[in-house]
Amino acid sequence: MGMPGSETALEELLCRILGDCLEDGIAAKLADDLYCGADSPEELLINWKRILDALQKCNIKLSPSKTIICPRSTTILGWIWTQGCLSANTELLQCHRVRLPIRRYQADIQHFAGSANVPSDFASRNAPGCNVPKCQICNFISTTEDFAVRSTSIQDVHHLPRLPFTTRSAWIQIQSECPDLRRTNAHLKQRTRPSKKLTNVKDVKRYLNSLSIAKDGILVVRKTDPLSPSTELIVVPRSVLDDVLKRCKQAIIVVGETTTSFTATSIIHDEKANTLRDALAKLCSELHPLEGPPAIIRVDPAPGFVALRTDPTLKRLGLSLEIAHVKNTNKNPVAEKAIAELEEEILRQAPNGGPISTVTLAIATSRLNSRLRREGLSARKLWTQRDQFTHDQLHICDRKVIQEQHLQRKKNHPYSEKSKNRNRNGSASPTINIGDLVCLVAERDKTQPRSRYLVISVEDPWCVIKKFS
Repeated sequence: MGMPGSETALEELLCRILGDCLEDGIAAKLADDLYCGADSPEELLINWKRILDALQKCNIKLSPSKTIICPRSTTILGWIWTQGCLSANTELLQCHRVRLPIRRYQADIQHFAGSANVPSDFASRNAPGCNVPKCQICNFISTTEDFAVRSTSIQDVHHLPRLPFTTRSAWIQIQSECPDLRRTNAHLKQRTRPSKKLTNVKDVKRYLNSLSIAKDGILVVRKTDPLSPSTELIVVPRSVLDDVLKRCKQAIIVVGETTTSFTATSIIHDEKANTLRDALAKLCSELHPLEGPPAIIRVDPAPGFVALRTDPTLKRLGLSLEIAHVKNTNKNPVAEKAIAELEEEILRQAPNGGPISTVTLAIATSRLNSRLRREGLSARKLWTQRDQFTHDQLHICDRKVIQEQHLQRKKNHPYSEKSKNRNRNGSASPTINIGDLVCLVAERDKTQPRSRYLVISVEDPWCVIKKFS
């Protein structure tokens, strides 16, 4: 619209496309906007369809952000149209009523106050309440309230809780727990860059291209818009919403059988050793006979479980705990999968979030055990060896099920290695014979050469070696 003659060309183009609609009075062009109206909603639908057909014939599409259908109120050339009535804009009238005093040097600038001033930050300082049910920010806060672990204060008891992650010091602590952001912070402070040969630090290299350090030491992304002050966007690490089975200040203990994936759950008040011991004894008594052989329970290295490693009560019940290694990321995959599936079932039972009752937890656990899995069998069928609908006896061999699980996992190992090692070619296993000299990869050291070992015997896939001096 800035070129000479463009307004005339646009007027001619509009007349050729919507000339009949303009003559019939169902459409009107005011400034750069096109308006369509009628006396009733049914007539408006017919007129609107007629305009869309004319635009479709000419292969012209309307922008969704510029199209407003049946508004209650809109602004037309500075006038406010509301339900068929026109009224003057009060802000414009106030600007016209202001009479500035006559001065010697007349250089005053008129401006609109508040939300009418586009470059101002009025919206950020006076944000309206959000009532949209599908708002991503509200869903993020709801998920954070449901699954984030945080301490309890006196304000929580008096029902005056503070919103999480509202202080910059909290975000500094969260960023310090992420290894990629810690390394990025160190590179920015030292003004260095990682080596180009490193291929496992893609996130760090991407962070260095866009992040900067604020005055208080937090990593931010500076966003600069024209005619507005620059803003700092805080970087949220990926691990801020890890799945921890703590929901709305409720701790739920999950016990599952490895072969059948049969799950039992219970709500506990705290994570102390005595509470965990009583919960394990209660749940395992339903899954394991007390007079039978001892059962091994693989648990995470939490302080409450570590204290129960040599507990006499559990030993008397035939239960022994196997504490997983702290640095092993895949230390308890069966339990992690059971927790993830239980969270999905709880979300289906209580989609609005909030604390759940023991009845809701029991229903979610029952539906989780009734879910059909491999070969059309559910965890309840494998555990009871009966059909869950007709209660007929099922001829299932536990040893055969265990062997099939082992073969399936072993068959999936090459694909798992390939997906976790995409940038490198898989190394073939070398042929080792008795009498060969070998070195251990784990003994790499930049200050001294690696020690050599002599192969004494070969027991596939293991080798017995002895240090060669």
